[in-house]
Amino acid sequence: MQNGILGDFDYPYIASRFERARKHKWIERYVSGISVSGIENLRALKGRHFVCFSSHRSHFDYIGLAYLFLQQLEIGDFPRFIAGKNLDSRILALLGLDFSRVGAFFVDRERIASSPREKKRKYLDKVDRLTIDALHQGQNFVDFFEGGRNYGNSFRAKTGFMRSLVDAANNMFIQINPHVICCGVDYDRVIEAEFFPFLNFAKRNFRALYYAADAAAFLYRPFSRTGRGSMHVSFSEPRRLSEIATSNLAGEQVLQLRDYVVQEVAGLSR
Repeated sequence: MQNGILGDFDYPYIASRFERARKHKWIERYVSGISVSGIENLRALKGRHFVCFSSHRSHFDYIGLAYLFLQQLEIGDFPRFIAGKNLDSRILALLGLDFSRVGAFFVDRERIASSPREKKRKYLDKVDRLTIDALHQGQNFVDFFEGGRNYGNSFRAKTGFMRSLVDAANNMFIQINPHVICCGVDYDRVIEAEFFPFLNFAKRNFRALYYAADAAAFLYRPFSRTGRGSMHVSFSEPRRLSEIATSNLAGEQVLQLRDYVVQEVAGLSR
């Protein structure tokens, strides 16, 4: 893994995880199935440069969406998922899901929150620089624009990645214009739902217990034979970034993109 932020695209590993999930029906161990609306919009991204902005309800979002991308697109189209540094985990790797080998883009949110201003600025500058460079290389991204899992119903849009995307598009030496697709994710029964009150408390006070509760939710789910419910995913029609962010001012472009994403995802969510 590069710089502690950029995971590697180990395509044989990615293909093996997908085949293993398909063969052993790993998806069905956590949800009854994945129902998809707008699947033609996802398929339209094949071979194209894109960024996907998605709502975030569960850690299973990573797995379910990754499965759909591998199912519907070419393996070379597989995007970088922007994820918390806590998912760069040896335990997850031992369980067969090494996020550092599937191209994840790790952001250390605890470091951002606790660092002095100057160290925070340097770290965020590094994240911004690596994001722009990856976009310049034509790499695709999935951004859970709310930052973390949404325990409630209202959307809270964070614009860090959006700002980097706009900066890359406005850079005369890069001049990217990727397709923007929005995604609404929901569940009949969110895997961590019963743990959300405790997770919300532990996240602020006891980080070790927070991670332990998350792990417990996912370890328990395969043994819950009834009431798993389905994962529901809806994709919007892809649009070029330049059709969304039309202002001549970068700051206004970020706000236009933010408002577009929030409105689209709200319309896609059940």
